[in-house]
Amino acid sequence: AGPTLLSAGLSGPVYLATMSLSSLSMHAGRLAALGAGGLVDREMLGLSLLLALTITLGNTLGRWVRSRVDEARLHHLEVASAVALVGMSLLGVARIVGG
Repeated sequence: AGPTLLSAGLSGPVYLATMSLSSLSMHAGRLAALGAGGLVDREMLGLSLLLALTITLGNTLGRWVRSRVDEARLHHLEVASAVALVGMSLLGVARIVGG
């Protein structure tokens, strides 16, 4: 979602808030769908709650970093983090496909 939001022109606090809400919403939606299908057990629920906590902590860390970085560097960090995440995703897919 990050690259899409950046290409839509979002940046700064609006970008962070939109990413935060979309991440938590997607996580809650997935959990609700899996629960409706009977695929959620105690272990998965615990891991899901842990993931929700890490999303929240990541957002808090992002807010802290934003308060300490100037606007020009902040834009570069936003783009660099989106590129890094897409790259890690592609490497993961390549690893899965390549065996």
